[in-house]
Amino acid sequence: MNETNIILVLTVFVLFIIILIIIKINKNKKSSQHSIELNEIGISLIKNQNYDEAIEKLKTAISLDSKNPIFYYNLGIAYFQNNDFQNAIESFQKVVNTEQESSELYFYLALSYINLHEYDNVISLLDRSLQLNPRNEKSLYQKGLEYYRIGNLKMAANCFNEVLNINPDHTNSHVKLVNIYLESDNINKAKEELIALIKLHPNNKEYYFHLANIYFEQKDFHLALDNYKKAYELNYLDPEIFLQLAKTYYEIKDYESSIQFLKKVVEQNPRFPEAYIISGDIDIAKYKVFDALEKYKTAFELDENRHTLDFTGLNSFLLNKINKYEAELLDNEFNENILFILGLFYYEINRFKESEEYFRKIYQLNSNNKNALFYLGNIAIKNEDSKTAKKYLTQLIDIEPNNDKAHHLLGIAYFMEKDVDKAISEYEKSLNINPSNFHCKNDLNIAFEYQLKNINDSLKNNPRNIETHYNLANLFYKRGEQIKAIEKLQEIIDKDPYFLDAYMFLGKIYLNRKELTSALDIYKKALSISENNIEALLNCGKIEYQLGRYNNAFEYFNEVITLDKNNAEAISGLGDCYRMRNDITNAQKEYEEALKIDPININANLGLGDVQKILGNTNDAIFYYRKALEIDPESWISYYKLGNLYSDLNDFENAKINYEKSIKINNDYPNSLYNLGITLMEAGKNDEAIHVFENYLNKYPNSIDSKKVNDIIKKLK
Repeated sequence: MNETNIILVLTVFVLFIIILIIIKINKNKKSSQHSIELNEIGISLIKNQNYDEAIEKLKTAISLDSKNPIFYYNLGIAYFQNNDFQNAIESFQKVVNTEQESSELYFYLALSYINLHEYDNVISLLDRSLQLNPRNEKSLYQKGLEYYRIGNLKMAANCFNEVLNINPDHTNSHVKLVNIYLESDNINKAKEELIALIKLHPNNKEYYFHLANIYFEQKDFHLALDNYKKAYELNYLDPEIFLQLAKTYYEIKDYESSIQFLKKVVEQNPRFPEAYIISGDIDIAKYKVFDALEKYKTAFELDENRHTLDFTGLNSFLLNKINKYEAELLDNEFNENILFILGLFYYEINRFKESEEYFRKIYQLNSNNKNALFYLGNIAIKNEDSKTAKKYLTQLIDIEPNNDKAHHLLGIAYFMEKDVDKAISEYEKSLNINPSNFHCKNDLNIAFEYQLKNINDSLKNNPRNIETHYNLANLFYKRGEQIKAIEKLQEIIDKDPYFLDAYMFLGKIYLNRKELTSALDIYKKALSISENNIEALLNCGKIEYQLGRYNNAFEYFNEVITLDKNNAEAISGLGDCYRMRNDITNAQKEYEEALKIDPININANLGLGDVQKILGNTNDAIFYYRKALEIDPESWISYYKLGNLYSDLNDFENAKINYEKSIKINNDYPNSLYNLGITLMEAGKNDEAIHVFENYLNKYPNSIDSKKVNDIIKKLK
């Protein structure tokens, strides 16, 4: 090949190479442009939170241009936002030590490690971020969080304060500083931060609430109250704010306002123990100590499985209260109220020696203090000192005859001395005052069993002793076994037809059972043995009156008066007979005579009420009926007569109230229920009336008024 041909071939070859290079350069330009476009698309997808597609686009961009650190950074952001922190770290690491290294890179790298709970290098990464940009708020804040996590509160506070130097409105830094200062007991600093937060967010109820808590802890109760009120006004309606308002009002001695907010607490959460504690504290402040103690007990019952209160139990709580009041007593050793609180609280935690000491001090100051007498008697019982118990309890009953608990304890004292009759008598007095006393009922049954054993032992030794049989009948009666009592009394009468007490006792039982004819027959037999027996004559008169035989009743009452001219019951009975004969003048005269002799004779007061009603003197009638109730608040017939009077006056509301009270005391008198139904019907309360009339038919299906009641129900329906 000649030289010319060689040059031609080389020239063609060079041109070919140049063409290939140009083609490759153009291809690379197109590839680079495409990767940049993919990166831009990836960024747009990240902004639209379409992270999976963004990751794919960015990975494609990297496949076209694997040396561009921006692509790796954006891919790391996409992984980070998609919660794929491990891949985010790998992507971010490829940007480290490149020209694209930035403060944000190290911030996100640190955050990725935090999300993986790998904390070893976090602070150093954040430090690198801050070297590149000392004013990076996010890195400073995150560094503060990291120091806070590891318990370095001082360094954490420095970081948050640096954030605030850059941006004074950085809310989260203020919040974190509040927490740090509270944890480190720097209350004033915490207060400053909360005040700053309130300036930034004047409508944030939480900040007012927390600031109020600080003022409360500092015992600045008026400022606490101002801030609690602001939180409340911003619609903070959680039970916690109500509770704090109640506590604050309690501290400034505004007990009524405190009670109002306690009601709100209980309305939202009736099982909120601390509400009962505060309510108890208010009762203590008012010296309503028993009420307080019940509320404290309720609080700890509610807290039994929750342990929200600051005490291990009621006893530790009461001991805390005891310490407080013993300190107060040093300045006022003769304060009966404080002495009583201490005595009661020591009693409640079973430290009877200390309790007795305080109650004795009260007794020395005031020997008629009923609480001191009661607890001294009670503690004496616990110490098995029946003599001392009787001394205090007898004195208490002299002052307060209707104290059922005192009678019960006195019964226990007598039983300890084996004086069973007196024990039973006291138990019965207690139950007459308070029939629901379960413990007294139990003690009474124990006494009955003890007495029954003694009687049976006596009968084994002397089976013909009438008095012992009579005692057995009496025991049956007291135990409520009336049939056994009747049978035993009949047995006694068969053996001794002249045993007057047996007749009188049997007549009493029949009278209580409303077996009037049987009772009358027995009382007449008693009169055949003792013709001047006033009790038998009086009961015969009462029974004849109830049977509607007024002339017979009149004769019996007159016989009583012949024997005892000052017998108010018989004189009042004559008044009843005159009234039933429509001799109102003589009826009034007899009732007034009875009241001269016995001003608290209930029948005479009721009779005068009836007379005044007949005469049209409504106010006088009401006066006498109410006087009867003053004498005996449990007089059902007094309420019944008041109900009738108000019904006649078309005062249906008062009529309803009195009929209901009558029925509550005695629910076995048909007329009370019937009249209540009529009253409700006339008042236009048909649904209530129907309910009452249906109740009437259930109780008295064979009543002479049952057909009438059925017709009324049909009409009302």
